Amino acid sequence: LPTFSGNESSQKGEVTYDVWSFEVRCLKRTGQYPEHIILQALRNSLKGTARFMLVSLGEGASVNDVLTKLDGFYGTVSTCEILMQSFYNDYQKENESIVSFASRIEETLIKAINRGHLDISAKDSMLRSKFWTGLKSQELRNSTRHHYDSKKDFQFLLMEIRKVEQEETNKVHMVQKVNSKVARQQPSQVDTQRDSNKEVLDQLTKLMSRLESLEQKVNTNIVPPHTGDSRPTYRGRGQTYNRYSNRGNRTPFRGRASGRGNAPNFRYNGSQSSN
Repeated sequence: LPTFSGNESSQKGEVTYDVWSFEVRCLKRTGQYPEHIILQALRNSLKGTARFMLVSLGEGASVNDVLTKLDGFYGTVSTCEILMQSFYNDYQKENESIVSFASRIEETLIKAINRGHLDISAKDSMLRSKFWTGLKSQELRNSTRHHYDSKKDFQFLLMEIRKVEQEETNKVHMVQKVNSKVARQQPSQVDTQRDSNKEVLDQLTKLMSRLESLEQKVNTNIVPPHTGDSRPTYRGRGQTYNRYSNRGNRTPFRGRASGRGNAPNFRYNGSQSSN
């Protein structure tokens, strides 16, 4: 028999009183074991507060005495009206599986049937209707409406809806997997773009360095002017002149040609010549 303690916070491996009492009645109904064997198994399955309650029954208590005693403490005390109200107001909770929701409403309806409030022939129809309308997902209800209209058995309807839910879950997982793969690829694309930007920046840096070098070479060809002359003097190849050298008088060139066919070197100092 499964373990039952009667404590408010159930320990791992324990079951509810409804499950425990159901197992005891099923074992008794088989008729395979004598009364004292079933009673000993019953005592061994009880823990905590529930086991302590057997002391008041005495040593000669039967299996029925124990079940009656524990029914008074742990059995269902709700009226049929309360059970049916709980059944109709129930719905699938957030993050609750379809199986848990179906099991809970079926358990509530069975309690009402056992109390004689309902006929068992109405069980399947009521479960089928409440289960489908109580699903939290509107999309799941829309995609399984044809099953609801065609499947008149609750178990078959439950199976078909579970199949559809599994297919939709697989689709969601596939989409999440693809999105995760894309997200992992994005950093590499960012790195590629970063490398490309770095390459462009390096090329621009090299170009700026070349421009600065050319500017320095140009500046080295500029010589300072003579004392008292504010006009800048430039030094060309084989000659010296200033920016106003063509406007004033020139001094004749000094020097002579060296060699045949060689052009003489002219030198202009930019000052007026005295006649």
